[in-house]
Amino acid sequence: MYQSFWNTFYDLKLASYYFQFYALKARRLKATVSAICILASSAFLLQMAQSSSFQPVWVVVVFVCQLVSVLQPIFPYEKQYHAACYIYEDVNQLCAEIEAYWRTISIDTSDEDLNKQIVWFSGKYDTIEDRFATADMFPQRKKIYEKAKKNTDIYFRRFTE
Repeated sequence: MYQSFWNTFYDLKLASYYFQFYALKARRLKATVSAICILASSAFLLQMAQSSSFQPVWVVVVFVCQLVSVLQPIFPYEKQYHAACYIYEDVNQLCAEIEAYWRTISIDTSDEDLNKQIVWFSGKYDTIEDRFATADMFPQRKKIYEKAKKNTDIYFRRFTE
């Protein structure tokens, strides 16, 4: 039962890192799209100041960039960023609680108590995910998962040394 509790603890910490890194990735994507739109609009202004050749092309480019800027709030990365931030905060708090409980476990702790805690922490995690995200909001990102796993392993080294 100790191993099962340990696995739950590990999974929660992994999820915490995963959503933290997912939020960072979504924020970077949002900033990149904004930067591209600003650069394209600036290029149009520069082109207009220098000459009038290819003006219709630049007008279309600026229109598309402005349209993308206006529509950014409905792009998935905007929702992913906000949801991942909320999930990360709550899961990180849950990790602090499970770590505090882990430190109270002794040889006298019964399997029944451990099982109750596993069910409680797992249920709490499911509630957090369900509250902030739909099933398709966070498609699996292998690089983010690997980075989260690496950081989780580093985090858990302090418990095994």
